[in-house]
Amino acid sequence: MFQIAIMLLTGALGLVSIVVGALNLAQVIRFVWRAQTASGVVSEIVELEKRPIGSPLYQARVRFSTRDGREVQFDNRNLTGKLYEVAGQKVTVLYDPARPAEAMIRTIWMWLNPVVALLSGSILIAICAANLAQFGQ
Repeated sequence: MFQIAIMLLTGALGLVSIVVGALNLAQVIRFVWRAQTASGVVSEIVELEKRPIGSPLYQARVRFSTRDGREVQFDNRNLTGKLYEVAGQKVTVLYDPARPAEAMIRTIWMWLNPVVALLSGSILIAICAANLAQFGQ
């Protein structure tokens, strides 16, 4: 009985992970679909927190101009423990014209969270299904 409960819990966690990943992926796709692009410059790298174990977290602060000439500065949403951008670096910015301060740097990292959630959820469901099939024999 305990084994079945663990298997079902694994499957439920997998399902939740897939739902969260799908919703996050849909959000990124909607943002990219309506976003405009602009050239931006990393104005500085902000160190967010020092962790007792591991490296600190960094966030790029970016400046860009919208198509209608507004100057915008934003902190990129993707936090990283490694410096991928440097101050003065030119980057491509994606922004919603209605909310340009919620912009982000166009990078592969913006797809990472939804893909990881979808993959981990799929793996958990596959493990659950394999264990349930084996248990039924």
